Amino acid sequence: MESQVSTRPLGLTVIAALALGQGLFGVLRTLHWVEVGGDFMERGLLILPLLGLLAIGRGMVVAVLAVLFGVFSYGLLQRRSWARGLGIFLSLVTLLLVVSAVIHGESLARALVGAIVPVVILCYLMSPSGRHVLNVDAQAQ
Repeated sequence: MESQVSTRPLGLTVIAALALGQGLFGVLRTLHWVEVGGDFMERGLLILPLLGLLAIGRGMVVAVLAVLFGVFSYGLLQRRSWARGLGIFLSLVTLLLVVSAVIHGESLARALVGAIVPVVILCYLMSPSGRHVLNVDAQAQ
């Protein structure tokens, strides 16, 4: 175990930390959506409670993504072969959510901030060094 930690590339550790941070940010966004949904649930008879359920549902989707970012971070640190595919998937889904937010009226500046980490993760995983770090361990298993 000690030799694996000491030979871990710095880029891999940085990307894992960014992914963990993205997951923690997702947890905060989940709490926000659940709070908004709860506020709507307390008002009206039909329409606003339904909107509240939709907001809570969106929060649950964000929660699942947040947990998956944590799983990706763990898999990356353990150099699991599945981590690359999961990271690419999560980055693409997050970028699609950012585009959706912009379409629905989110400010471009705020959306770009939310897109930085997925773009960095995607660039690392698609780079030759990112592919090599995870493929070497996949061949050893």
